[in-house]
Amino acid sequence: ACGEDADPLDLVTAAGAETVDDGNARMSSTTEVTAGGTTVTVASEGLVDFEGKRAALTTELPGGRGEFEVVADRTTLYLRGPNLAALGVSTPWASVDLGRVDDLTGTDLEDLRSSGDEASSGLGLLSGAEEVEEVGEEELDGTETTRYRATVDLRRAVDEAGAVSDRAAFEAFVEQLGDEDIDVDVWLDGEDRARRLRYEQPVPDQEGATATVTLDFTDFGVDEQVEVPPAAEATDITDRVLQEAQAATA
Repeated sequence: ACGEDADPLDLVTAAGAETVDDGNARMSSTTEVTAGGTTVTVASEGLVDFEGKRAALTTELPGGRGEFEVVADRTTLYLRGPNLAALGVSTPWASVDLGRVDDLTGTDLEDLRSSGDEASSGLGLLSGAEEVEEVGEEELDGTETTRYRATVDLRRAVDEAGAVSDRAAFEAFVEQLGDEDIDVDVWLDGEDRARRLRYEQPVPDQEGATATVTLDFTDFGVDEQVEVPPAAEATDITDRVLQEAQAATA
């Protein structure tokens, strides 16, 4: 990274803010879930607008089940995928008002929250770094980077949370991670931006299962916009989500 004499801890804790500074970036996300000796990989890619608090991500569903699209526009989440018809949705998109489901917990809701805010939440972890070691230099897609391994205090990350676009979503994300400290690997480029993040998180309701999440950032400040679906093309399913969540906890 630039500033070779800079303290690794200072570089890593500031990296979240440096990464969002260009306004937007392309992101790819890979989650590898390992349970009982079997690994399932879920891959997403798209555009994250840090400044406008928007994101558009397409996920390849495991087992050849097609694609699932998520567009996050601040606290509104738009969903498009093969299962919407089963929910009685006849429009191309369904929408969920995350502000109305904020007080509810549960695997599906937490997944919904995190899917639209994964980039911001992952970067938000870096501000909680307490110990950092330099692993070495690595090339990612033709870009020279320096890899660091950080021990992150999750409570401190919540307190600092400079790069987070949605604090409530970040707090829900941190709650999912569970432990007070986690290890995060981060690859910084010559402008001290995060090109890659990697961390592990527990898998809800699956004892002994772990998920390794890798986020890659490229094309900072690209001349593109996140396209939000028109209101006429989306069916609001927030009431249904609330009813199902309340029924599950009754």
